[in-house]
Amino acid sequence: MANKSNLSGCFNILNRNGLKWYVEQYAIPASLNPVLREKDKPIYPFVPGKIGVYTRMFDYCNYRLPLTKFLVEVFLFHEIHLSQMNPFGLAKVCHFELACRGLDSDPDLDVFRAFYKLNRSGNWYTYEVRNKNACCYSWITSSLKDWKDRFFLIDDRCVPPEMSWRLKRSRLPDPLPKDFVFNRNLYASLIREAGRIQKYPEHIFVMGRISMIWAKPEWYPTLRWNGEVMGLKDALQLKSFDSTELDVRATKTPKGDPPYLCVVQENLYPIREPTVPVGQGGSAGQGGSGSAPSARTVNLASVATTVGGDKGKKTVSNEAKGSGSKIVLYGSEHLSIEDEGVNVEGGDEGDDDDVEAHPQVSLKKGRTTSSKADPNPKTLKKKLDFKTITLDDDEVDQVTGFSSAGGLLDNLDAHLHGGRTPRDQPVNLPTSPISFFWGGGGNHQSY
Repeated sequence: MANKSNLSGCFNILNRNGLKWYVEQYAIPASLNPVLREKDKPIYPFVPGKIGVYTRMFDYCNYRLPLTKFLVEVFLFHEIHLSQMNPFGLAKVCHFELACRGLDSDPDLDVFRAFYKLNRSGNWYTYEVRNKNACCYSWITSSLKDWKDRFFLIDDRCVPPEMSWRLKRSRLPDPLPKDFVFNRNLYASLIREAGRIQKYPEHIFVMGRISMIWAKPEWYPTLRWNGEVMGLKDALQLKSFDSTELDVRATKTPKGDPPYLCVVQENLYPIREPTVPVGQGGSAGQGGSGSAPSARTVNLASVATTVGGDKGKKTVSNEAKGSGSKIVLYGSEHLSIEDEGVNVEGGDEGDDDDVEAHPQVSLKKGRTTSSKADPNPKTLKKKLDFKTITLDDDEVDQVTGFSSAGGLLDNLDAHLHGGRTPRDQPVNLPTSPISFFWGGGGNHQSY
């Protein structure tokens, strides 16, 4: 069992299948050579040429690889390593970055420092709010379960060489001076438009220039609520993304503008090329490729539009990747977000591994027929049968249709993962990352 406060006493329990799940789910570049850590070794000291990353960086903190330039800037300023930041602090950096993008502003380090201060949390570090009455988020979980013993190793080429390990004896940053200068307009706007720190659909991260998991480089992601355009600012304030009023869309990039993924890539810290020993050719000692990986895009189901019928209606056929079948989600299950958390406005969230209070994505059975235990079927709310992801075009709207039996989050998963949903995972791979632990994982490579 992991020691709750001692980093050196937390050993990895993620197995090979768990690592494979994270690599596929979050498009972790293969050129970073993700491998397991030996189960009796802590995340630090690092293996030469490698760094450790916690799985919660992806499924709770909402960051992807490559990292963003702003995150790297924050860590370099505070002289702290990525592997030393606990999920609460990392999630706050990501939310701040998204919130600034929602206000059509670049994230500002000085404004971030006006909101947050670096503090210790056991053997890790976190970012605490300076003023509980001036916070740029409205909700965050108070505790998080199972993160200290779930990590893996990747090549250190994704972080700057000068990103160093902060020693415990190192002095924490001094309080801000009274005459500290920062963008007070952005500061006030972030407080006024405070949103929730939670897990979002991948669409949000692409809009916020954090993720490259996007299938159509010539289109950019948009949202609509009841037919009206919804920006990133308003989306961050939603409690749930499982709503029939929310439409996930993609709009054609205007002629002359760069492809959207090029805009996203400018916001990301470039992965360095592997070092090749003098006098040797080919791959580096870590097994990396000869160049930094290009961002992986997830293939959308191909869209074939034909004209049919007397009214000249446009009909759409969908082909799943690798097959000619339509994308259909069977059953009457839907994914929803249970809002069981509590309001936490600032302060240290602590180092609790016992309770997980943040919104959980869980499967719930949707009843569609009456039974003896359900004498009043008329009182049941029926969800729409279909949800669409629409490609907005000046000439004609092209629609990629997905069954909504699984709800919006299932449709997003299908959209972002080539037509596959969590229920399409192989039977030997659990759909929850918490289920991955040592035992039954087969052979694995580890360091």
